[in-house]
Amino acid sequence: MTKKIVICLSLLGICLYSCSEREKASTQLTLTQSDEGIAFEMDETSSNYSMQIEYLEEDEREYVFHRDILSQDIQCFDLQTQQLVKRLKFDQEGERGIGMLNAFFIPNLDSILIFGNQLFLTDFEGDSWEKIAVTKPDKLSRPILQKGPYRASPKFKEGHIIVATLPEGNYRDLSQEQLNQASLSYRINLYSGAVVATPHYYPDDYLSQDLKFPFFSMVSQDYKLIYSFMGDHHVYVGTPDNPSLEAIYAPSRFLPQNLPSVQRDATSEQFSQYYLSAPKYGSIYYDKYRDVFYRFVYPEYEVNDEEELRELRMYRPFFSVQILGPDLALLGETLMDQEPLNPFNAFVGKKGLYISNSNPNHPDFNEDIMSFHLFELIEEQSDQH
Repeated sequence: MTKKIVICLSLLGICLYSCSEREKASTQLTLTQSDEGIAFEMDETSSNYSMQIEYLEEDEREYVFHRDILSQDIQCFDLQTQQLVKRLKFDQEGERGIGMLNAFFIPNLDSILIFGNQLFLTDFEGDSWEKIAVTKPDKLSRPILQKGPYRASPKFKEGHIIVATLPEGNYRDLSQEQLNQASLSYRINLYSGAVVATPHYYPDDYLSQDLKFPFFSMVSQDYKLIYSFMGDHHVYVGTPDNPSLEAIYAPSRFLPQNLPSVQRDATSEQFSQYYLSAPKYGSIYYDKYRDVFYRFVYPEYEVNDEEELRELRMYRPFFSVQILGPDLALLGETLMDQEPLNPFNAFVGKKGLYISNSNPNHPDFNEDIMSFHLFELIEEQSDQH
């Protein structure tokens, strides 16, 4: 009798453990729109479409920095009050001339890096100003922080910064051999301007089938760099001085298994259709508050005319956002197709992921307002039991 009881209890324990494991496995993360949002008022000289959006939390205040598409300005808004705090203006010429404002990076209010015809270091009040002469590596571009829908957030450590880069030359002529020698990023010494390329390179099969554009997004997590390519289901992670990149397979359920390529002799129109409407991955963001990553995904979109194609340069009718864990394992994916948004203008804040709804196709669109929906991360149980 005792033996039967022990066996029954053992079977019950196994059953309970199995059910618990199935329930755990069926839990996934999703993004849900909050009732809370933000709206920044634009003046008559500013656009509600941003060339670059950055978020900074410092001294218990939250700031959102916006690079205006119409000017050389960087506007700083207080997220809590939703008011303009400061407008950073930069001259093209003169003693503090920077040429064209290409990008900026703000690790803190005392260290604001401006990327123009050279690298410049200033502060929030503009009291300090330093020009850093940087000589970029051969056959690589200047630092890339934002290239269309591809955001590359630098890794900053006191004394140096690691930035993304792209191979120079005509993309039609790119070969796998060239990509094998093209570093994805390089380190800039902020004291001397010296540059050292990282030993990180494109996947060795990236151009195994015709041509894919070399665009990618980059983000950092602690001491690691993470890369996500336009035409690759994997994400790649490694440390700046280690040549080994770990490939982690994280396919979107909204993209085909074989991502498309384009023929090298394609027409300009075919190249535009491939770049703008073909299925692909976009930017990847790190959420340090919840220790997850968000990777934007753009399913294929069939265009009917040139006007629709041009519109895809600035907006997408629908998209999805993958949620990846701290180890970059896929934890969930949320389709964003309920209303027109602007996925190219997004940032991560203390409360969650903010995505702009300043899209001309949105019923509440106001050209004088830059507005954002807040999406919160929640656990969701699937129907599998």
